[in-house]
Amino acid sequence: MIRGKLHYQGVGGELKTLSLGLRTCCCLVDATIKNPYPPTSLPKKEYKEAALNNLKELNLPKLSLAAPWHGYELEHWPEEFAKDAMKIVNGNHYDAAESLSKLREKV
Repeated sequence: MIRGKLHYQGVGGELKTLSLGLRTCCCLVDATIKNPYPPTSLPKKEYKEAALNNLKELNLPKLSLAAPWHGYELEHWPEEFAKDAMKIVNGNHYDAAESLSKLREKV
């Protein structure tokens, strides 16, 4: 049993407190990268531009974007993966799953 309070630093550096009750356990990990890192998980430029156009059409406040504001391919991306990605974008995720399932290897 753990009772008490856990103090930790939240988003933006603010100090937060987590009350711990009976049978409570927690582990907090700061897994953020503190130095420049390529945009490995950002959407492609075409999708981000479409989103910006949607915001503009809705008369929402303009965003101040920090570079890099969109993703790009960092390494070799096989053609079959690109085709499967387009299937997913077009709503055919079951077709993509079917072709990707053929790549499974029994461990």
